[in-house]
Amino acid sequence: TALHIFDFDGTLVRTPGKEDGAVLLEAATGQILRGGGWWGREESLGQIVLPTPLDRSRVISSVFDELEEISVRSLTAAAIVMTGRLSKLRPAVLRVLDEAAIAHTREPTSFLLHEAVFTHPGLGLSTIAFKTALISKIIEEGPEALRKIKELHIWEDRVEHAELFAGTFAAGLRSKMGITTTVHFVGAETP
Repeated sequence: TALHIFDFDGTLVRTPGKEDGAVLLEAATGQILRGGGWWGREESLGQIVLPTPLDRSRVISSVFDELEEISVRSLTAAAIVMTGRLSKLRPAVLRVLDEAAIAHTREPTSFLLHEAVFTHPGLGLSTIAFKTALISKIIEEGPEALRKIKELHIWEDRVEHAELFAGTFAAGLRSKMGITTTVHFVGAETP
């Protein structure tokens, strides 16, 4: 009856931004990070910035609790992770998520299903356009069980994305499909 969508950076895992990441990279390699974005770089999820095993302090525990509960124990809800990280970074995203799950649960293996993790295909789409289109597609064309949901929960750390999900996107889903959308904002102080 419910689908939960979890963002990755800043929602499930505290990944370093460009400023902090550049400092870590320079300290380890002596090279200064120049030009370009941060979130599309392989270094942004690499071993220098996020070493194995992932430090438990990087896991946003209260949100990971929800992800684990839905993924492992719920009989009425499904959970997926959806990130604006480009598909070329999928292996690194999966590594970090698996290590976060292991750090969080203290189990020897991750509970995450890799098939339930979606990365951005690029193609010039903004992250919000990618996410809203994919959520709509999953609800309209995905597995039959997901086409019958009554509730959508979105876990998000970016204010502008949370506002759009809670506003026009939620209104569209309610009027078109009768789905109630709840946005759970994950702030920097979220434990």
